[in-house]
Amino acid sequence: MLVLARGGGMSENQNSNADRYRETAAEIRLAAERTPSPKIRIELFDLADRCDCLAVHAKRREGAPD
Repeated sequence: MLVLARGGGMSENQNSNADRYRETAAEIRLAAERTPSPKIRIELFDLADRCDCLAVHAKRREGAPD
């Protein structure tokens, strides 16, 4: 669900997206730590890393430093 920040400005929305990607990555890492399967754990950590990359990309599109 996309929730626009107050004011609805594009940079606020992109910043919100970057934060959301980082939060999702953190949640995925917690799930990976609780997963007993080594193969699934590796896949979840890889997915979390990709979410972090998306957060960096969203931040760069806004023009903000990493």
